Amino acid sequence: MAFLFRNSDKKSQHTGQEEKRHFLEHDSNMIIPSVAGKLQQLIRLPPLTDIHEWLATNSLAFFTQINIQVGVVSQLCTQSTCAQMSAGSQVFELDIEKKKKVKMHAKQYIDTVMMNIQKQLGDEQTFPTKFGYEFPFDFVQIVRKLFRQYFIILAHIYFHHYHQFKRLQLHDGLNTLFLHFVYFVTEFSLIDPKELSLLDDLIEKLKTQEQALAKQPLNDRESEFNMVASKSS
Repeated sequence: MAFLFRNSDKKSQHTGQEEKRHFLEHDSNMIIPSVAGKLQQLIRLPPLTDIHEWLATNSLAFFTQINIQVGVVSQLCTQSTCAQMSAGSQVFELDIEKKKKVKMHAKQYIDTVMMNIQKQLGDEQTFPTKFGYEFPFDFVQIVRKLFRQYFIILAHIYFHHYHQFKRLQLHDGLNTLFLHFVYFVTEFSLIDPKELSLLDDLIEKLKTQEQALAKQPLNDRESEFNMVASKSS
């Protein structure tokens, strides 16, 4: 399968409530306090590590984490609630084989993309794990495509399901994952900054909060986090 993404001029079919940017509401952009100041250390290429190995390892790690987030809304992202794959008014279309357009609602789109990525990650010709196997010459381009797909899925979750994460009190984990993701794709130039600009406001808020939390002693961070969590429960 060949996956090509296109932006459409169609307006989102989501309700006004879903189009509201819940992720920009006051105090909704909380990250896990204990990781503040550590995320940028996690994404750096370790000494003596091959860049291809590092990209491969993180491709799998982010797939696992994003798959968990997809699972949170698997029963909430349906054909009736998400009739198209979008992030606000921006719509993404999926082409399969010979650039033939296939109309899909968001859940079908996400499931198709994630299944394809899982197959790629398990393909020894693309993501070799055995001794003697080499990475393909276009490996970086393959990884860029994967991470762009990850971003589109995360963007859909933020625009149309963030309020559900907030209600379940799982938004801090989602935000921490996303900030980690942003640092990683920026460090290794995996996504065009113009595409990331779709969530620029959120990225700026999360970075600002992380910097503020990193300046606090860990005990103070956790106390503040527990206080906010207790008020929201």
